[in-house]
Amino acid sequence: MDSETYSEAVAANIKAVMASQKLNRQTVCDLTGIPSTTFDRRLAHPENSPFNTNELDRIARALGVPITELVAVEDPTK
Repeated sequence: MDSETYSEAVAANIKAVMASQKLNRQTVCDLTGIPSTTFDRRLAHPENSPFNTNELDRIARALGVPITELVAVEDPTK
């Protein structure tokens, strides 16, 4: 799996957890301290601006999930 596809899958995982918890982007930004422009850019264009490990850790803590839930991605080639 290439890095762009992986970054897109991670962003999709974050969106899915946010939706399951009925949290909007601004709430997550407030909880993590990640600027909304950065968060929005990473969700909208993860292939060009992927989340870094520090951000993923902060998001996982804010959402109350293990970071592995955000980064676990199935490789479609297997």
